[in-house]
Amino acid sequence: MVDQIKAPMSARHIPALDGIRGLAALSIFIYHYGGMHSSYGLIRIAGEVINFGWAGVSLFFVLSGFLISGILWESFDKKGWWQRFYWRRSLRIFPLYYFALALIFVATLWFDGHQWPLGSIWPFLVYLQNTPPLYAVWNKFPNAFALSHFWSLAVEEQFYLIWPFLLVWRRGNNLTARRMCILIWALSFGFRLTVCFAGMRELWAIAFLVGRAGELAMGAYLALAIRDAKMKTAVLKNARFFFAGSLLAIVGIIIWTKSADVQTSLMTTVGIALNGILFASLIALSLQPGAVATLFSMRWLRWLGKISYGIYVYHILLNPLFVWIVFRAFPGLGHDAHFLAIAGVAAVGTLTMACLSFYGFEAPILRLKSRFPEAAPRTKGVNIST
Repeated sequence: MVDQIKAPMSARHIPALDGIRGLAALSIFIYHYGGMHSSYGLIRIAGEVINFGWAGVSLFFVLSGFLISGILWESFDKKGWWQRFYWRRSLRIFPLYYFALALIFVATLWFDGHQWPLGSIWPFLVYLQNTPPLYAVWNKFPNAFALSHFWSLAVEEQFYLIWPFLLVWRRGNNLTARRMCILIWALSFGFRLTVCFAGMRELWAIAFLVGRAGELAMGAYLALAIRDAKMKTAVLKNARFFFAGSLLAIVGIIIWTKSADVQTSLMTTVGIALNGILFASLIALSLQPGAVATLFSMRWLRWLGKISYGIYVYHILLNPLFVWIVFRAFPGLGHDAHFLAIAGVAAVGTLTMACLSFYGFEAPILRLKSRFPEAAPRTKGVNIST
């Protein structure tokens, strides 16, 4: 059964992948609101575990590399593949992204009308906010914190601009394309090592495209491997061993450094590299019948995956509003109760806004993607849409 990818809804959609996307969004939310600053012992211990929630971004990257590479690989021999690809990506990414920028821009003018913010927000307009030399520019933005998590969206967009043309270069040979993925993973690892040992700003390793390209490349490797008859069986059969091995190695790093923080040197270098393997293996496990696919096919987790883009965008974007609500509604709370109240308000507010955004704003726009249909899969049962 390991050579059969479970796709009960259609050959182009695997429900468990929605659940994996939901897990990524949930882990990032809990990372930001999950109590790691509390003084209560049990909450503090849980908070240290939650500190690994930053890896939800790694999961997003691996999943994105997997889905996008599969779509591209099936499309290269079709006329107009790149126009179709970019139209569909634009309809998915741009509307909410630029709506969020407009929202924060207007809010800044409303509350800080004495300052025209365009001079400090422009890196976000062109997806360059993850470039460390420009941090000094956008950090002058009065509401810089509300947009601080958008660095990962810049990584994704830069990946969309570059990767299709690297992959098409190897479109005639699955093996050489997979080797290119491994090379990118290794070069990305080497880049992060260089950043750490050369004393460069850690943001080059954590937020810059080259530093995070390895996770995207591991997702791409999996997408290509399951499109090769010989490799598919081996990859799916051995996924559990790679998952267990990489997970144990990450746990070892956390125990050795006594921290799950991404900013420790071991986690920045080796940990991020292991994340690519860990999450590619997790996706591989979700592609075949079993407990993992069943877990991630749970309805509530798939629903979180459906609205995950909004969850990611709004959970920090609206943080100042969540804090203001708690201060106004519960002015006498102590520090820990205050922190937990913010988490509760943020959970309700983020889910509400993400739902309104998806069903009232994003979904109508996404229906326009039908004008740019994806290519029919050349390999039965492994072309998965986004």
